[in-house]
Amino acid sequence: MARTVPLLAVYDGSPRTHQRFLQCRGFVNKPIDVIASPQLGFLRPRVFRSHTNFAVETTDMGVVLLNSGRFVRHVFCVSLSCFLISCSGSDNAVEPPKVNPNLPVGHRYPAWSIDGDSIYYYDVGVVSLTEGGGYRADPDSAGLRVIARSGGNGRMVFASRVSSYALSPDGSAVCLALSGNLFIGAFDGGNLNSSMFEQITSTGSSASPSWSPGDWIAFESEYEDPHGARAIWKVSPDGTGLTDISIHGNGEWLMPSWDATGSKIVYVRYVNDTIWPEIFAMNADGSSSKRLTRNDLIDLHPHFSPDGAHICYQSRMNGVDTIHVMNSNGSGDRVLATGVMPVWSPKGTEVAYVALTVNPKSSGTIWIVSVDGSKKAQVTRTRY
Repeated sequence: MARTVPLLAVYDGSPRTHQRFLQCRGFVNKPIDVIASPQLGFLRPRVFRSHTNFAVETTDMGVVLLNSGRFVRHVFCVSLSCFLISCSGSDNAVEPPKVNPNLPVGHRYPAWSIDGDSIYYYDVGVVSLTEGGGYRADPDSAGLRVIARSGGNGRMVFASRVSSYALSPDGSAVCLALSGNLFIGAFDGGNLNSSMFEQITSTGSSASPSWSPGDWIAFESEYEDPHGARAIWKVSPDGTGLTDISIHGNGEWLMPSWDATGSKIVYVRYVNDTIWPEIFAMNADGSSSKRLTRNDLIDLHPHFSPDGAHICYQSRMNGVDTIHVMNSNGSGDRVLATGVMPVWSPKGTEVAYVALTVNPKSSGTIWIVSVDGSKKAQVTRTRY
């Protein structure tokens, strides 16, 4: 069978395009067969940069991105439609991942235990699906849980609604975002007792905490911003040393995450020249901020790998979220899986994430994927 070169082509949508020819890598003058045509809408034209995962060719029909076999998220329309096509005419080209947007994300915010044997996650408490794409949740079933990486039933650690949280570097405590404030709770017999919590923030609406090895907690808050925009702050676990490390008036700063040395923070930022959030990195004091992604997509939840060499994050295009890994300087981007909220394992060989699929038994549950994307395993299960 002839080798297939999947690619994304951008053109004017004219029927004559079906009869046009392209010179593709490994193929010369092969017919174009449209095998999928997702409507991606209009995005601003832009200049393509060289990239390790694809080559760029320009034709009289527009811009073409050639990919070696993975689904490419880098689609920038110069006209109204984007189409996935195969230069070889065979039927084994890579199609965009399929998800069911009506299925709930019942398990959220995975976080590895220090030894990598268990995974913490927030359980929304979904007990059943309802007609029309809804679901029913039991408040008594919602809370922070922990489960062995091999799966099983897991157990409740803290029965309460949690917007976000971060484990301490030694795994003995957790910082929780509750009702707009941050609290520190120490594990007692593997569980959390709210009567022993210590509140460390009381101004603004605090969320997305990240605990550094240098004993700082970075988080996002709109506190003291004249326009109510969210910015990144840091505070000591005892509540002292509250410090603003963002530049106000230059877009929102969100979802901070420390590297293993405590010297750098990777984060999400809405910059003034785009409506989409991009991934940035900066020093621990907020200096030397550097933009890492320039894709005009919705990039969220970045995390440094344990060795600091890579960053995982989620990216959304056409309503589909995918898990990505790139080098810490923004190069070498590649797709690992379809899902959201990725986080590295302690050894940096795997990524835990929330899978999104068309199957109600697996969508919205915690999965593990190897960094090369070759192995995937479901960890948590739905109740329905």
